[in-house]
Amino acid sequence: GNKVTIQGYLTASFSLAEDEGTPDHFGVSDKDVIVCSTRFSLLLFDINGLRLQTFHYCPEEIWRLWVDPVHVIVTCDAGSLDIYAWEKRSLLLRKCYRLRNRNYQQMSGLASSVILSSEEAKFGGEHLSS
Repeated sequence: GNKVTIQGYLTASFSLAEDEGTPDHFGVSDKDVIVCSTRFSLLLFDINGLRLQTFHYCPEEIWRLWVDPVHVIVTCDAGSLDIYAWEKRSLLLRKCYRLRNRNYQQMSGLASSVILSSEEAKFGGEHLSS
């Protein structure tokens, strides 16, 4: 039959400081930036382990992390979702939007209410909300 062999090799290795917490989720950008989430932080490192950026979430807990060539998406225990975008010609992220579930405690079924809170969401000095 057909046999596929995949070979990998170690390109870099580094350890996190104890105060950074235990990484729960990982992703790698197409710029070779390592993105990981701990319980209360989103951390960015270059391929050699140099910390590039930190986003703190305490008291919220990070539940999931998705990384692609354009965005990083983080979901939290309070029902919020943060969307980051990669800066052009840079290894850093900028926070674009936060979608927050106003009725997380009372939510039933598929009914939910979401607020878009972002500088980009301003229109005429007013925040857009639904």
